[in-house]
This record gives sequence, C-alpha cells and structure tokens, in this order.
Amino acid sequence: MTEKIENKELRMKHYCEPCGAKCCYTGSPLYLPEERELVVAQHPDHFIEIRGNFVIPKPQGFCPYLNGDKLCTIQDQKGVDCLIYPLDPMYKRGFVELVIDMSCPAYDRITPEFVASAIVLGAEWIKKFSVESFDEYWDQFKRFNPDQFHLCLSDYLKNVRNKKFLRTVKRKLADKIRSAGKTLHSWNDNILLKEELADLLS
Repeated sequence: MTEKIENKELRMKHYCEPCGAKCCYTGSPLYLPEERELVVAQHPDHFIEIRGNFVIPKPQGFCPYLNGDKLCTIQDQKGVDCLIYPLDPMYKRGFVELVIDMSCPAYDRITPEFVASAIVLGAEWIKKFSVESFDEYWDQFKRFNPDQFHLCLSDYLKNVRNKKFLRTVKRKLADKIRSAGKTLHSWNDNILLKEELADLLS
C-alpha cells in the first residue's frame, strides 16, 4: 500500500470552500491503483477501471465522495489528480504539458507554492501512465467537457499572473527539486516538460 501524500501546499482547503465544490460536479479524476487502494481502505469503492487504472465516475452528476455539505470525505486520502486541481497534467506530442482549468473559481487565488508543488507532483504522476492510456482517459473524461476551459500553464504564468508570481514559482520549483537532490535540468531530462513551459521555468 502506498503512503498518503503529505504536501501542505496542496492541502489548503480555503482555496476550495467558497465555490461549492464546482470541480466535484465536472470531470472524473484519474487514480493509480495504489491511490485507489488508499481511498477504499477507509471508504466505499466507487471507482471504475480503465486500462488498469481507475476513475471516479459521477453517475448522479457529482463525486460520490462529496458529502451533503459539499465537502470532500476523502480529503486525507485523495490522489494527485484531485490534489493539484485546478492544474491538470497531460501529454502533448510525447511531452508533459500542464494546463489550468480557468473555469475553477480559485484559479486566481492559488499561490506560487501551490503551482510549484503541483508542477512537480503532477509531472511525476503522469509519467506513471503510458501516453496511450492517459490519452484515452483524457479523451473520454476531459477533452470534451463543456464545463472546463483549459489554458496552458505557460500562458497562465505569462499572461494571467504577474512577473513576481512567476519568479516565485521558479524559485520554489528549483528549491523543491533541489531538496530531492536534483537540478531542474536533470529532473526535466526524465520528465520532458513541453518546450514552452520548460523554457519559462528554467
């Protein structure tokens, strides 16, 4: 069994509370088998399998792990796809791209610390999926969702946030990767961020 992810930057619940759990009514998050295992060890199993991985479906129009007060009941067990929202990793021409769901009411409240942590966690997480399996998931559950508007993270950092925000993201990202004993260059040699994002963060 995998251990739960401890990352305080990604567990700032005040980002989400004002919006009434909008993301829990749109999309369907993807979970690795070990992430699902953490959830179902303490909660009912609502997952469906897709190519050996798992998705939380929304047959009633909202996440089955949402309670009557529109709060997440798996807050301490939820996987990367939920943790890093409104950021979403995806593959683009074999590279790792990160996009941000601009329909999320918290898109302009997330901090540089959140973005830096989400970049590292999201990029390392998506590399655990084959391009084919992830693309099948994205096509089925994300690409044609009319309630989500995805903007490339590089465009978000350049055009939506200010230069100070970007500088802080770059510093926090470098610190986070350095604390793991790597440089941004060596880390990206394995991750292969899409060119525009890699250049912006270097």
